[in-house]
Amino acid sequence: MVPSRRAPRRSGVTSTDLAAFAALFAICFPARTAVAHPSLVESSLCGEDAHPTVKRAAHDAPVVDNDISFAMYYAAEQPTDDEMVPDRTVPGEWAINAAEYKPGARHTLVVRIPDPGEFLITATAGIFRELGSHDDGRTNYGAGTGCGGARYNLRESWRTTLLVWTAPETAETVRFKVTTATGKHGGFRNNAASFVANGNLPPPGSTPAGAPPGPPASGSGSVHDEGMNGKFVAHGWFMAAAWAVMIPFGIFSARYARSPPGAPPSRSDAVETVRRGWFKLHVWLNSIGLVSALIGGLLSYSAVEEELGDGMHLRSAHAYWGVATLLLGINQPLNAFTRPPAPGPGEEKSKERRRWEKVHRFLAWAALMLSIVAMDTGTEAAMNVWGAPKGGKAANSAYIAWVWMVLLATCIAEVFRWRERQRLGIPMWGDAEGRTMNRNFVELSEIEGEDEPERAGPR
Repeated sequence: MVPSRRAPRRSGVTSTDLAAFAALFAICFPARTAVAHPSLVESSLCGEDAHPTVKRAAHDAPVVDNDISFAMYYAAEQPTDDEMVPDRTVPGEWAINAAEYKPGARHTLVVRIPDPGEFLITATAGIFRELGSHDDGRTNYGAGTGCGGARYNLRESWRTTLLVWTAPETAETVRFKVTTATGKHGGFRNNAASFVANGNLPPPGSTPAGAPPGPPASGSGSVHDEGMNGKFVAHGWFMAAAWAVMIPFGIFSARYARSPPGAPPSRSDAVETVRRGWFKLHVWLNSIGLVSALIGGLLSYSAVEEELGDGMHLRSAHAYWGVATLLLGINQPLNAFTRPPAPGPGEEKSKERRRWEKVHRFLAWAALMLSIVAMDTGTEAAMNVWGAPKGGKAANSAYIAWVWMVLLATCIAEVFRWRERQRLGIPMWGDAEGRTMNRNFVELSEIEGEDEPERAGPR
């Protein structure tokens, strides 16, 4: 077969690739270092003046959320390390079954938030105990107390949080107020409750029969075990399979699995098999990935319907990133079926074909880039919204580590790709005439197998 001179073609790292990686680092990773609610938890004001009353940054002005609730329990007479765990359980018999407290006694204030996020709580009297570091040497909730113990900034996110509060010696009405926001863009929500002093409260363990039970004492009802809706968990696994494995490797197969233009067959039968089947690999990996992503999307839709009801689907940054990613992914096979015809032997690619290839490649990188942000915000939502702070954090850390591993593998693959082309005398950026010799090589092969270009050398 006689080589034909083709339209200019660039190999190696393109401007599209560089833009994609630059945007990936600029958008995804630095964003993780930002404090979710700096105007809330990092405020130094005391009393109810510390609570926002107007819109701040991306958070809308606060509204009253009556689902934020308060309950009072006794605490151990002497401080213990166990009570420094804000998601622990307390015995039900410690419950105080009215909006009351015992002056001078130590109490456990239970705060329940249906859509958890970082929150600020203030008290008009009494002192919150600093949670600080747990004695296991690993758990550290950070410094939270302020204003002499009259306020607490919780930087973790649970549906139920237990705070140790020492009541004032004097008999007075104490008002607690909580302000919270879900995610980096959720509106502020607050609620308040007043507790009156009652020096005649019975001691712990003498709760009247029929009184409402307190938080479970066994640990089976702790907030970390409330668990997510199982459909959200399945959604996460399907999306991870799609956007962390199948689709990325489907994209990479088009760049790294196929043979350089005009290269002789590989000495390795395994490598040669992969190179001859790169396009089928590309199609199948992306197809399986998209099916997995569609299933994951349907599971998420169903779970939101169950948890929040109709009309609550696009209420978070993760939802918007996820929908945008899925739409770009679905567009790729549709775009492939509208491709202009491939050039025949000895022909140059048409302008339409070259334009289509650039668009197809750019949209693939854009979908992959958006998927990283969507996965990152999704694991954060699991931590902060859907009741899986430990599992969500572990998934988030594992995914970020996986992204770094893939980036490292990509750099290594680029080096091998460059060395092979150097050895074959194939320019990375075009020759002196701005052209690349190409043996009827099709940049983005057709769906039909017969459009795959012939390979040079004996078979």
